[in-house]
Amino acid sequence: MPTAGAVASIKSYANGDLEGCYASTPSFTELYTGTGRFAGFTAKRMPVQTFWAYPLEITIAIHQKNLGKFKCWSDLKGLKIFTGPSGWDVGVALRAALDALNITYEQVELDWKMVADALSRDTIVATIMYTTAVYGLPDWAREAELSVPLAILNPCPGELEVLKAKAPQLGIFDVVENYVSPKEVFSTDVKLTSGDKISAVRFYYGFHVGTEIPEDVVYRMLKVLEEHARELAELNPMFRLLADDFVGMQVRGIESNPTVPVHPGLAKFLKEKGVWRSEWKVAS
Repeated sequence: MPTAGAVASIKSYANGDLEGCYASTPSFTELYTGTGRFAGFTAKRMPVQTFWAYPLEITIAIHQKNLGKFKCWSDLKGLKIFTGPSGWDVGVALRAALDALNITYEQVELDWKMVADALSRDTIVATIMYTTAVYGLPDWAREAELSVPLAILNPCPGELEVLKAKAPQLGIFDVVENYVSPKEVFSTDVKLTSGDKISAVRFYYGFHVGTEIPEDVVYRMLKVLEEHARELAELNPMFRLLADDFVGMQVRGIESNPTVPVHPGLAKFLKEKGVWRSEWKVAS
């Protein structure tokens, strides 16, 4: 059943209208802390970490005319930025990263189709930019790169270290350094402010149930998904990283949500693989 994103999917499950839900690491963390988009929300039941399917990598883009002016994320302090729509997971992740770096800024709300024009007119000096499973680019970003010369503003080394140190406590994202060249993602000559590859914060999406689904059902589900992960990747490239490292995808998802309980079926699967960690909590 289609829903309007991860938050709507989780709330439908939590209210008993769905038997499973589409969820992200940012939405899981907000649900379990009663913050952000789940502030004041009362759940009849709670989903737990069950199956992580693919990541999104979040960074920042600027106009190429500002190359040399902005060298680090902190150079944007006090300036106008589009960090994504307020209710979107990508925006939650980027804003959490900026907050972790103590970067204050003026959020400008835009329609996605207005991003290129806003950069050209200096209505904003920077915009969120993201990929899906390393190579996938959203349609709005593809349109933007064709309309305005873009550059990726990489976090500086010190900023990356701060983000890596704070990520486990935030429970929203992890950090991926030098993961892809702009030439492998964009169709135009997108520049980099430093290095030759993009660095970003990363979070995960997946499909999750509660403990009303028996341990063995989820365990068998994961075994079947692992066996056929390559077929999923052939159907949709967003699953290519899952096919490359099915077990690692589950581990990285949990690492990004270390305080959220894990379904017993997923715990059994990971224990069998020898990667379960004692500090993770099995849902009961």
